[in-house]
Amino acid sequence: MSGSSKKTSEALLGAVKESASIIVRGVRLLLWGVYMIIVLFSSFLSLIAATVDKIRQTLVDFVAKAMPKPVDHKIDSQLMFAGMDMSSEELVSITLIYSVLFSVAAYLFATVLALPQTLVTASVLGCFTAVWLSPIVIVNLLIMQRTLSIEEVLPDVLVIVSQNMASGMTSYNSLWSAARPEFGPIAVELQQAAKATLTGLPLTEALYGITRRVKSERLARTIRLIIQGINSGGNLPEVLSGIAEDMRTELNLGKAMRTETRGHVLFILFALLIGSPLLLGISYQFISIFSALTEKIGLEEITEKTPEAMLMFNLSGLSVSPEFFQTYSIVVLTVSSVLGAFLVGLLQSGRLISGAPNIPVFTFISVMVFFGIKFLLGKVFAGMLLF
Repeated sequence: MSGSSKKTSEALLGAVKESASIIVRGVRLLLWGVYMIIVLFSSFLSLIAATVDKIRQTLVDFVAKAMPKPVDHKIDSQLMFAGMDMSSEELVSITLIYSVLFSVAAYLFATVLALPQTLVTASVLGCFTAVWLSPIVIVNLLIMQRTLSIEEVLPDVLVIVSQNMASGMTSYNSLWSAARPEFGPIAVELQQAAKATLTGLPLTEALYGITRRVKSERLARTIRLIIQGINSGGNLPEVLSGIAEDMRTELNLGKAMRTETRGHVLFILFALLIGSPLLLGISYQFISIFSALTEKIGLEEITEKTPEAMLMFNLSGLSVSPEFFQTYSIVVLTVSSVLGAFLVGLLQSGRLISGAPNIPVFTFISVMVFFGIKFLLGKVFAGMLLF
């Protein structure tokens, strides 16, 4: 018995070892297969990236030849104002590539969903237009943020430069010491102006060069006053201190005005995010109930069979279907969100473009509120149609 048990144990152990060996080989084979898939996928992505890069470079060369010079200079100046290290040809080429890709994707997606031809065309044109509008909005937002960040710290910079000059520092040292990292973009501009003075460029020309790289009327006005003070032989530290004090007063006045308009902003937000979806949701529910009642009682058949002389008043169904009104409501809420976002941006910062980031937020909230009210009212009035 012991001999047979030993043989059985050895056989079982051999089977286990064989099974383990098979499992190990299978795992190795699986890992090798996964590795090969990853390598092939990486190679495929690298090939696509190289192809896209070649296409982009070809488009850059084509755009550089085809783009009118005034448009080229305009886009380059806007990119410089935004602080972007990119040429106009590269921006237009990248936008063209993405506009084609997103338009094709929109066409395929709409075709898979079997949408009507009108909606397919609208989705393609909408994606193409949205892609071309996106760089314009993004660049303008970057310009606005860069300008605001410079204008907020400009009084502090002027005070530091004034104090440095009053203590006997040269113009170069005064500008260089004021170019602190916490001041952001203005520090880089001051460093460039200070370096320009070392090459023999007059201080007035170095300061004037800042206005070519920053789109800020407040900064341009400040530099003009500084240059006038230098040319007239005035006491530059006192001039800088006076300008800094005036700018602080102006900035505080702007903050006070934004505080005063906060009530208007809240009213606009309430009307946009609550009022409009509520009214449209109620209207949709009324149309749905009336259309359902018309179908249940056969209003059109009654009107056709009853002599006109016996009718006290004309009975007719609604010419607007619930589906059409729902589409109409979404369009109205979207347009209202766009206009409301721009209006809120204008009231808060004095710039229309500052409201652009709020457009998707306002649109999403207003449309979701509309569908929420539509759902709730549908549950409340569902019993009216069960008769």
